Amino acid sequence: TDFGNLSEAKSNNSSLSDGTKGVDAGGYGFSSNGYLNVIEYVTIATTGNVTDFGDLLAGQRYMGAASSATRGLFAGGQGPSNVIQYITVATPGNATDFGDLTVATQKQSGSSDATRALFCGGEESSRTNTIVYVTTANAGNATDFGDLTVSPESHGCTNDDLYSVSGGGSTGSRTNVIDRVTIQTAGNAADFGDLSGSNQGLCATSGAAS
Repeated sequence: TDFGNLSEAKSNNSSLSDGTKGVDAGGYGFSSNGYLNVIEYVTIATTGNVTDFGDLLAGQRYMGAASSATRGLFAGGQGPSNVIQYITVATPGNATDFGDLTVATQKQSGSSDATRALFCGGEESSRTNTIVYVTTANAGNATDFGDLTVSPESHGCTNDDLYSVSGGGSTGSRTNVIDRVTIQTAGNAADFGDLSGSNQGLCATSGAAS
């Protein structure tokens, strides 16, 4: 069912939620013909158009996004970039610098539980299988977590309060691989299964964590 509209048609934007607000940031704007710094939100329980939230540190696309019940994080992006920036989801305002990824990366995906945010895959100088994490409540640089079983970019990633699951993307050709890690236990991913087809440019979501 139609919910409402973004501020303009865009691609390669990034989204996150605290369970009440849905927040969308950055991307390539087709009306403005450039990378967007706009952050906008909806209240998920109430249909309607987006409301302005604030601005990113700079116009950006291809960011990974993750959130806790309090903070939303946007990491990396076109360039590639190593910047991690954050917002307090309940309080509209501009993004603040959080720290740096271990390596500048674009087209990665993000997931999170109540305390950690993970960013995985994407492109550095080439596609990577690296997973890194931060403690969402404590601004600082990312730490190495482990490796995916493949090196995807433009893949989907989602989570519950225990696992982070990523799937699809491109490793040079489209892949159907689904990987899983336990968010609180650093280590390499295990193969979870396969998508029904090999796809890239995926979006992923999941039911609310307990």
